[in-house]
Amino acid sequence: MTNRCRALLPPLALLLGLLDITGVLGRHSLHAQESYFLNGSAQAVGEICYQITAAVNTQNGTVWYANPIDLTEPFDLQFTMNFGTNDSNGADGMVFVLQTAGTDAIGESGGGMGFNGFDPSFGVEFDTWQNSDYGDPFGDHIAFVSNGSVSHTAPSALGGPVNALANGGNIEDGQDHVVRIAWDPVSQTVTASFDCEERLSSEIDLIGDVFNGSSLVTFGFSGSTGGANNNQTVCLQDNIITTGPNAFVCPGESVMLSAVGLPESTFSWTPAQGLNDPNSATPICTPEETTTYVVSYESFCDGLVSDSVLVTVEPIEVDVTPDGPFVLTCATDEVDFAAVSNFSAGVNYLWTTTDGNLSATAGPFATVDAPGTYQVVATATNGECAAEAFVEVVEDLSVVTFDITTDAPQLTCTDTVVNVNASLDGPATINWAGTAEFALMDDFNIEVYAPGTITIETEHPTTGCTWVTEVDISQDVTAPVVDAGQADSLTCLSPTSVVEGILVSPASYTAIMNWVANDEEGGIINPLDPFAPVIGAAGTYALSVTFLENGCESSDTLVVASAVPPPVDISSVTLPNVITPNNDNKNDGLALFLADEPSRNLMELIDSYQLRVFNRWGDLVYQNAGLPIRWKGNASDGDLLNAGTYYVIVDYKITCGGVQEGGLHGDVKILTGTP
Repeated sequence: MTNRCRALLPPLALLLGLLDITGVLGRHSLHAQESYFLNGSAQAVGEICYQITAAVNTQNGTVWYANPIDLTEPFDLQFTMNFGTNDSNGADGMVFVLQTAGTDAIGESGGGMGFNGFDPSFGVEFDTWQNSDYGDPFGDHIAFVSNGSVSHTAPSALGGPVNALANGGNIEDGQDHVVRIAWDPVSQTVTASFDCEERLSSEIDLIGDVFNGSSLVTFGFSGSTGGANNNQTVCLQDNIITTGPNAFVCPGESVMLSAVGLPESTFSWTPAQGLNDPNSATPICTPEETTTYVVSYESFCDGLVSDSVLVTVEPIEVDVTPDGPFVLTCATDEVDFAAVSNFSAGVNYLWTTTDGNLSATAGPFATVDAPGTYQVVATATNGECAAEAFVEVVEDLSVVTFDITTDAPQLTCTDTVVNVNASLDGPATINWAGTAEFALMDDFNIEVYAPGTITIETEHPTTGCTWVTEVDISQDVTAPVVDAGQADSLTCLSPTSVVEGILVSPASYTAIMNWVANDEEGGIINPLDPFAPVIGAAGTYALSVTFLENGCESSDTLVVASAVPPPVDISSVTLPNVITPNNDNKNDGLALFLADEPSRNLMELIDSYQLRVFNRWGDLVYQNAGLPIRWKGNASDGDLLNAGTYYVIVDYKITCGGVQEGGLHGDVKILTGTP
């Protein structure tokens, strides 16, 4: 048939429509050979004409065609609309509606013309009342609207408004006006004609933008009145959905042909062979072979027309496109495919699966989001012949894993940079991120300078699946808290001092301690115990501490002073008169001592000391070298002298606390045994 008056009845739509009819009987009115459902104020007024509203205020009615249509196929619908006779006080108009709510849907009364409340939806409004808050023009007008709103200033407005009549005239004239609504899914164009003149055409993605990917919709009409009214009617036909330019039938089965013309028109089909009634608008065709049928009739606008339809007779076949394999991955979580048949029309597609998941189906199209086996059955809607095809969908969630190594467990005073290395088990892109401060050295290595979390992610080059690991880089820069303690001042009376009160914290760390004299005259007599060193000279001393665990260092200094003591009273200085040099540590040698302070080591205070020893014949047998040493009864050559009495002369000088000098002499006995 020519495209002057063409619409296709999708096979799946026909099947769903028939199911809807049997399921809703008794729920609301069904009229005209079970082709239309009525709701609200709508009522049949004869010859497949329906009064949407009476001339009564606050009316609201809808009329819906029983069978859904598939927007993947074109349609071309022709009908008449009558808007009543009230002009200046007539309202509100009617809307041609596509919606997904079904055949019992009804909107809201008033200025929305019964279209309000349908979402998602598409409408062609025929508005006879000016609502300034909707952006309506003064005259009766046509516009494309959507999603339950008739506002021309809202984002849902899709085209117009334009005058219903090209001359801007009144359509509330009591006359039947011919309306034509056409849809082309290839160019995604909707066209509205009024009284055989095209008034509005727009490119609109009905499936994608309006119906969110769904292609099956119900079409019909809504209308309402508010504070003003009109008697508003629409006249339709049982066969408003025409046969397309091609029809398909399996051998031995039948298909109904359909042409839309004026109700009183005479229809003539040739050849008559295979037709049950060649003069019907909807003959039943049972051809034995592929045949082109030509029909002549009087159309709404074009007078006498002649159209043709090619009826192909062959077994139905089905396949799936595109070719597989179909693989679900992290990057591809859904797979779309479509069933294709040698029947381009008159086919019902049914998708099923026993182990997968069909996330969406629409006629020949299917979307799956799980692996499994999927079956599509293509059934000719005009018979019982069918064909099937299978699709296998697999899943590949492969990832690229990796190992992470570091050259240090944490950042410390010693390890100020931590190297993190990734070793991948396959080719992949790798991404480094995180809260830690780091520098990328190459794709697989970073240097971390501040603590935090490092996130490492790989993405498989084929599946897009990711593998993520986090590495926490801690930091320990705890420095020792050091107190070098204190020591007494040094004097000639107390030439050494033990350092006390040394503190190192925290105690949980292992401290490596090192004492260093900063002055040349300084000296540490006993550094073996770092917590109790003995200082042997005045000066400045530094105690440096390093924690073994983190290498952090701190230090503190200790100043040891020298002092001048008061003079030592040496008035009681004397010499022993007997020595027993037998190494029993009792009177083994001769040394000056204080009779008043026998415990004081006077010899430590003597700066100059001259000792001479004579035998009984007056011979000098021993003389020291000036050192204040204890004499143990030996001769100058080191040999022990014989027991006996010897004469000793001592001269000494002491400067500790002031210069004091003097001398002593007398007899000393050397005993070889215990005295």
